[in-house]
Amino acid sequence: MPNETYGPYDVINPSQVGWMVVLISGLSLAGYVALRLVRGQSGIILVGLLGGLASTTATTLVYSKHSKNIPNFAGSASTIILLSHLVLFARIAVLVAIIEFSLLASIVPWIIGGLVAGTGYLAVLLFHRARQDQPLPELTVSNPTELKTAFGFAIAFALVLVLSAWMNDVFQSAGGYVIAFLSGLTDVDAITIANLKLFSMGSIEAKTAGIAIVIAFVANLILKMGIIFTVADRSLWRPVATGFAVLLAGVGVGLLVSS
Repeated sequence: MPNETYGPYDVINPSQVGWMVVLISGLSLAGYVALRLVRGQSGIILVGLLGGLASTTATTLVYSKHSKNIPNFAGSASTIILLSHLVLFARIAVLVAIIEFSLLASIVPWIIGGLVAGTGYLAVLLFHRARQDQPLPELTVSNPTELKTAFGFAIAFALVLVLSAWMNDVFQSAGGYVIAFLSGLTDVDAITIANLKLFSMGSIEAKTAGIAIVIAFVANLILKMGIIFTVADRSLWRPVATGFAVLLAGVGVGLLVSS
């Protein structure tokens, strides 16, 4: 693909877009293949971790539904969902390290804060409820390397990149934050990469990029709670909502430490 910039603000580079598609598809494919091999039978911790690598949205949706259909499954479902979101922290860190390593030091405090807080919550409040004799229901996710999925991400990434550049140009940081929130409702990867690329191009400052990523993460948690309130058993609401609140508290502490 041509390694040249096109479109408004000269932010769309077909070669870079293609590389981002390969990167995200590769990360998701690793989780997808692993899930196909274990077929949901190898334990709650493994399924939660692999589910976060493959798709936190699919993990949240599938196990929210299972919590309503399977008696006494809410404890296990909440553990799986929260574990998948701990992986999301690591996923963001990997993307930053690969795409714009210079920003890694600025996000590490809130990444660690969220991971430590979330891990502590799971260890103290949920892990003792995660044991069960019945096999875990299989997590069904689509193959991330299918053309439809790959093209969908490419289009979303290019659109978010242009909109972020435009909003930052017209409305400065506030505009970029609005796009980060709206984009984060559906996907954290695209807006994270878009802000990293805009920083690399000198279009936004490091602080703006970092805050935008945090906003996208918060928006994504809001979407997941919407899914849970809509399709899950009521017994799942409290443990996941509390877990998400703990994650955000850890993120907040990390941001305060780094400021």
